[in-house]
Amino acid sequence: MNSLQNIKIVTAVENTATTVLTASADTKGFGYALVMYNATVAGTVSTSCKVEHSDDNSTWESMTGLVPGTDYTIGTGSVASTQPKFVLGFPLKGRKRYLKFTGGTASGRQTVNIMLSDGSDAVSSATEAGVTNIFFR
Repeated sequence: MNSLQNIKIVTAVENTATTVLTASADTKGFGYALVMYNATVAGTVSTSCKVEHSDDNSTWESMTGLVPGTDYTIGTGSVASTQPKFVLGFPLKGRKRYLKFTGGTASGRQTVNIMLSDGSDAVSSATEAGVTNIFFR
């Protein structure tokens, strides 16, 4: 059973097709991150979607084990607009304090939710998360 007493959710929304969606979160005090990305148009996910980390919330670098196209591959099949394009779950131990998600551009609304929690509260399967693409690191 998931306990929702110690979680933090950061949400970002972008409605402009030419603007890249970004969201960042301070992870201090949390042990696990779940990044959920969605766009209102059905289709494939941009391979430019990435998660980075930083000590100072301004100088960002790739996270070992979380480099798209190298460490995991986002499915190219069309995904219904009613479910997240992908969910990426990973422990925060050994990571830097801040994390940032960078999405692509889409012709409709894009949203990203970064949920920070204790690792025992995390989903454990794509079915439980209600998605097609889920990656655990």
